[in-house]
Amino acid sequence: MGKEFEKDLEKAIKHIDFCLEVMRLQQRRGRYFLFEHPAYADSWQLPQMKEFVDSPGVATVVGDMCTYGLVTPNSDRTGFLPAKKPTQFMSNSWYVLKELGIRCDKSHEHQHLMGGRASKAAEYAF
Repeated sequence: MGKEFEKDLEKAIKHIDFCLEVMRLQQRRGRYFLFEHPAYADSWQLPQMKEFVDSPGVATVVGDMCTYGLVTPNSDRTGFLPAKKPTQFMSNSWYVLKELGIRCDKSHEHQHLMGGRASKAAEYAF
């Protein structure tokens, strides 16, 4: 691993630690929180994340973003296709998780988020 990668990793872990602290604060105050990250991101394997996920009242679900309307340009960029983008959500609200844990029914073709498509899929649509 290069020095730049290690620096970026350290920064990312600090961000995760900050998010965990905010979520703990929300819990202590009797409020809800929602955290999302790509379903297969290494961050879910961090010891502090695993510990928090296993704490009382916290749960996770995976939802496929194509079910919420995420699309990306097709291979020849003449139209759009759904992008699956499995995303894991963590919350202390079972109702929120129920709404976000919808998986693809495989009734449509997907366009893989390759070739510059992933960066646009990281943006929230309003």
